Amino acid sequence: MIYNHKLINDLAWVINSPCLIAENDRPDSRLLPNQWFNEQYQISQSLLSEHDRNPQIIQSFLSQMPAFKLGSYFEKLIYFWLDHHPDFSIINSNLILSHDKRTLGEMDFILTDHTGRLIHLEVAVKFYLQITDKMQSYWVGPNIKDRLDIKLKKLMSQQIELSKNPLAKKQLEKLNLPIDEHWVMLKGRLFKHDTQMNAANSWLTLDDFKRCQHSDTHWVILDKTHWLATINNVNEHFLPNAILYKNDLINAISDAVDRRPVCVAQIDHHRESKRFFITANNWQQTALNSIV
Repeated sequence: MIYNHKLINDLAWVINSPCLIAENDRPDSRLLPNQWFNEQYQISQSLLSEHDRNPQIIQSFLSQMPAFKLGSYFEKLIYFWLDHHPDFSIINSNLILSHDKRTLGEMDFILTDHTGRLIHLEVAVKFYLQITDKMQSYWVGPNIKDRLDIKLKKLMSQQIELSKNPLAKKQLEKLNLPIDEHWVMLKGRLFKHDTQMNAANSWLTLDDFKRCQHSDTHWVILDKTHWLATINNVNEHFLPNAILYKNDLINAISDAVDRRPVCVAQIDHHRESKRFFITANNWQQTALNSIV
C-alpha cells in the first residue's frame, strides 16, 4: 500500500520491511522473522491509514526530537507505533541499568503483550555496502566505522543479553521487571557492488557511474532523512534536494564522495525505482584496509 505522507511511509517501512538478515542466514531465533513483520503490518493497516489522513499527531510527536539522527528517528517511529498498538504496551524505553556508578547497558524497549509477558526489545537500523576480498564478503557501513558481522554479534551477545547480567537482573527485579522474552528488530538495506546498477540496491564508484548510459534519467541525492522508505511521490515526501540529470548530479557530488559515499535514488514517473551509493574510486580498498 502507498502512503501519501512521508512520515507514515517511513513508519510503514519500519513495520513491514524485512529483517536485514535473510531468513536462511538468521543465527538466532530472537531476531524477529519476516512473517512477524508481515502480520504486524496487517494489524497496523488502520493505524497507518488514519494517520496518513491526519498526520498532525505524528508530526507533533517527532517534532520533539532535538536534532535528526537516523537511529533516533527509527526508534521514535517504533515508539509511536507500539504506543498505538492494540496488543502491546510500552512499560519502559531507553532504560539505563548501572551498578556503583558504572553503566551496565541500556534497554531500548520493555513491553508487555496481551498475555502479560514482559518483552525486552532491541532495535537497530543499518545500511551496509558489500565488499569482497579473496572470495570473502563483508558488509561495511558507508563511513567504514561499522560492519554487519560486528553489529550482529554485539546485538545478540551483549545488548539483548543485558537482562541476564546478574547485576542488571537484580536491578530489574527491584523495578519489578522480570523479562520473559528477548526480541531483536534489525532493519536496513544492503547494497551489492554492481557497476551497472541492475540491482534495486547497489553501489558503484564515481568513475563507474560516469560510464553508465543514463544521460536522460532523473536522479535525486538522498540525505539521511530519506534513507528509510522508498520514495513513492517526489512531490509529497519533503525532498530537500533538486531532481537532477546525470551531469548535474556528477557535478554536485564530485567533491562529496571523497568524504563519504553519497546515497542517490533514480526517479521514474515521480517515484523511486532504484537506490544506490556512489563512492570514491578508492573506497573499496580503503574499506578492505580497515578490516583486521
